[in-house]
Amino acid sequence: VKRLLNAAQYRPLNAMGLAQQDILEEQDQFLEKLCLLSSGGIAPQSVVATAVKIGELSAINYLVKTSSALIKSLITLEQPVGADLNNLHQLFLKQRAPLTLQIFKLLMYYDEALTAYKHMTSSSNPNGQLMIETLIWHWHELT
Repeated sequence: VKRLLNAAQYRPLNAMGLAQQDILEEQDQFLEKLCLLSSGGIAPQSVVATAVKIGELSAINYLVKTSSALIKSLITLEQPVGADLNNLHQLFLKQRAPLTLQIFKLLMYYDEALTAYKHMTSSSNPNGQLMIETLIWHWHELT
């Protein structure tokens, strides 16, 4: 229940909507693939295929939320909620690069993902496939 409320930003009506739409299962599947990509277990194309399956807008939204949660957890050094987010948190902590540099790169990535999300929700006709491929590739370079 706590995870559902956290995903709904502690809004009960949003939590009910998420529960009915199986959004958390989609998010878990995507985060699991992102974890595997970060640890070198799969190729970026596999994550892109999952993103296309769940929808580019949803996938970009998950990337925005994931990068935001990781930035917060790395700054505060607190473990994030959720096994996959915690795994990503641990992967970033184990990297050889200084933590401040990793946080800076994650902030740049967050900005890129948020810009892509805004383009996807604008009235223009963005190329969602290209945006998600670019974001996944840049995520792969982060880890």
